Amino acid sequence: MTTISKILNASISHIAARIAGLVPCVGLIFVIARVWSTIVTETLFSGDALAFYYLLSSGQWKVVYKTEPVLFLVMSILRPSSFQWYIFSSMAFLLGSLLIVLSINHYHIIDRIIILMFCSCSFYGMHFILNFQRQFLALILFIFAISLRRFKLLFRILSLFSQRFSILLQAFWELRRLKPVAAFMLVIVVAPIALMLLIHLEGDTADNYVSYGQTNFSHLAIFFLMNVALVGIIILTSVKDNKLNTLGISYIACSALALAWPQFGGAFQRVVYYCIPLFVILWPKHMLPSKVAECRSIIILYTIVTGYMWIRMNFAWIILGIGDRW
Repeated sequence: MTTISKILNASISHIAARIAGLVPCVGLIFVIARVWSTIVTETLFSGDALAFYYLLSSGQWKVVYKTEPVLFLVMSILRPSSFQWYIFSSMAFLLGSLLIVLSINHYHIIDRIIILMFCSCSFYGMHFILNFQRQFLALILFIFAISLRRFKLLFRILSLFSQRFSILLQAFWELRRLKPVAAFMLVIVVAPIALMLLIHLEGDTADNYVSYGQTNFSHLAIFFLMNVALVGIIILTSVKDNKLNTLGISYIACSALALAWPQFGGAFQRVVYYCIPLFVILWPKHMLPSKVAECRSIIILYTIVTGYMWIRMNFAWIILGIGDRW
């Protein structure tokens, strides 16, 4: 009985510790979703989430996004009765799913909180929860795929059926198998071909990306340089011979090409919405033990700075319905 009691006590203590680690994160998710669902209004909001809500309410998503239905299938189950409830429930679902994958990977509670804040308050995070919800879900499903021992293929497929451009993320991920120099050279050769293929396949959508790079290159250049600095820090502060090093070098190669070629930069920016969050989410698993505090501080600083940039650039037209896009 003594042995059984010890096992039961250990199990109960372990479960209690896991629950205690989740409570602050669940509370944070509730606060984030509640705040945003209070701030945005159906009459003034100009983000993609409003279009998703109308498509969901009318059932037109079955026509418009018949090949990318995952987000809408989930939200159909939740049945939001108003736009505010859609914002709350979609954010809670997305951030809650992210919390699950962080828990599966045994992230420290501090890292969980920092990543949740990054994915809701940084430049890319606010775009994720207000505009690119399908992309955010595709990213989360892909991280499930690379985290689990089973059902990897299923989650990769679900990622593609959430947002088809996640195939670029999956292709980018495979570069980790190469040596850094080989990955660098491959990116330089393949990236221009990929752009031409995108223009051929996507037509007007790709043209919009290319023209965006030409007309907004100064803004993109600022982000590319900031992100290259962040990825460089990730490489320098991560353990050697890990998957992030080769991916980081590949990303820097793409960024160099984007800075030299504005048309490519406009298209590459769409891939960046996957890459930078992926780097930040995976970084805590590869940090040098002696650099953990500094690395966490950098993520927090990046979240604050880029979040402020998103507010300066996008808050007026997305939230308040006034002004123009930057």
